[in-house]
Amino acid sequence: MLNFKNDFNSRPVNPRSSYEARQLLDLLYRIKGKKIISAQHDFITSETRYCDLARQKTGSTPLIWGSDLSFFFEGNNPAAQRHSGPMNLIDPGLHITSDDFAFSSRSINSLNRALINVEKMENIVVQGREPHEIRVSLIERIKHQHRRGHIITLMWHNLLPGKNDRGYYEDLWMPGGISQKAWDELVTKGTALHGQWLKEVDAIAIYLEMLCAEHIPVLWRPYHEMNGVWFWWCNKPGGKGFQRLWIHLYERLVLDHGLDNLLWVWNANAPRNTSGDEAYAYSDFYPGSEYVDVLATDVYRRDYSQTHYDELVALADGKPVALGEVGELPPDQTFEQQPEWTWIMPWGNLGHLYNTDDELKAFYARNNVITLENRFKSGFFEDAT
Repeated sequence: MLNFKNDFNSRPVNPRSSYEARQLLDLLYRIKGKKIISAQHDFITSETRYCDLARQKTGSTPLIWGSDLSFFFEGNNPAAQRHSGPMNLIDPGLHITSDDFAFSSRSINSLNRALINVEKMENIVVQGREPHEIRVSLIERIKHQHRRGHIITLMWHNLLPGKNDRGYYEDLWMPGGISQKAWDELVTKGTALHGQWLKEVDAIAIYLEMLCAEHIPVLWRPYHEMNGVWFWWCNKPGGKGFQRLWIHLYERLVLDHGLDNLLWVWNANAPRNTSGDEAYAYSDFYPGSEYVDVLATDVYRRDYSQTHYDELVALADGKPVALGEVGELPPDQTFEQQPEWTWIMPWGNLGHLYNTDDELKAFYARNNVITLENRFKSGFFEDAT
């Protein structure tokens, strides 16, 4: 249970936001420029493994715990999909797969423990569990983490509409995004594809409603990295592009389902010009301040550009900003030059592979980092016990 010191100086974009959601957003406003909240992503199949590992290595527990409503993988090449955390594949573990390695700015030799992992399908597929059962288990895990004092963030690797969250590699990873014709149908109300998408949103809403009923606020970051070129929802700038999809999602979950426990985290990727792996300017994909509570970005390969930080802060116009996913933790000078990050979340196993134990310990030892253990000493929480 979280108890924050606040007088609600902030206002969520949903005017009906729950008391708990308003508390959480107010916390982010209060720490902005002063503190940064530690976080850790866990795959839906890793349970709390990587959060627990951070505590074992550093003596401190990440305050924010993240996970994914995920999808069910089908196909013959599961190893290529593991880093995105399908619900029926064993998590990648503490080794480098060929796909994980593409994210790293370090060589295999410098990691000194990495193995290119080519697994047989029967070794990594979890048999006998259906998506609903797996997601209900996730909700129970979230309840447990919330009772411990964790803040919750959730994402959704949504497959192509019509796949009902069961599909192949190409149903998620699609260079350049879906065709313009398909996109136009998707974001147009009354079309068959839009109707299929709504059914899948409604199916996911069931699990978010379970959390709403328990008064658990969620930092909700769907359709992340939309300014890149790799997921099907990527590479669609402008008012008729991703901005419209985001607004449709907001309206469905907030207006139709009454999910007042969600804080809306628009989570882009750090811009880059890498051929075939581009990420474009934040502003072209931003749906507007009336639909976003927090702006976040994902940074891999130590690409903590001051220019990109300044652009995100300017776009936020006073709203909190966060590092939604990272591989390598920022160097000390980044924390000094980029003080408004409100949380930083290493991605699953990569946070442990791309940072040495000493680097992790140094981060958690910083006097401006809030952990599960020191939250009451931070001045922003009240102990209700």
